[in-house]
Amino acid sequence: MNYKSFNFSNYLKKDFSQNLVVRQKEVDNVLNELYQKKLIERLERVSKKHKKKIKNNKMIDEIHNFDFKKMLKLYNIRTLLGIINMDHPPYLYKKFKKIVKEAKDFSETNNSELVFVYLPRYYKTMAHVNIYNKEKIINLVEDLNIRVIDIDKLVFKKHSDPLSLFPFRRKNHYSSEGYALVAKEISKFFLEQ
Repeated sequence: MNYKSFNFSNYLKKDFSQNLVVRQKEVDNVLNELYQKKLIERLERVSKKHKKKIKNNKMIDEIHNFDFKKMLKLYNIRTLLGIINMDHPPYLYKKFKKIVKEAKDFSETNNSELVFVYLPRYYKTMAHVNIYNKEKIINLVEDLNIRVIDIDKLVFKKHSDPLSLFPFRRKNHYSSEGYALVAKEISKFFLEQ
């Protein structure tokens, strides 16, 4: 499965729901099976050494004992499935804008305000954040008159060592210091209103 096979326009329907909360076990099983299948395919391509391990069932045993919830990050799934792409086709931006517009309309209907928080992802120097189309995404959101909290600008660009805001300076979630700085900026944004 990749982004081309998913019908994003379903999210534009007001009553659309995948009921993922009640189907969590099913979601976990599907993703785990898909991950295992893709992992085996990848290992078979990587080297003869891995092929020997697969034939000896050593890797299969490791895969069957894989704990999806503890070990797998959404980024890793997307990378493995080959749907990570630094530049997306224009139609995806149009759909993204429609979905964000629907979210804004929904929040206004409920007498609320939608605020978009841009969280940068890890990149080795943190100087290349825009390769993931940060400016394009923020411009789309601002065109809808939605306020943006740019955590990249407010936290990471100002920090003397932004990679230290990731555990072990590696691609991962933010460190406790990183989350604390993000929370501080979000709180500050709302307190200044």
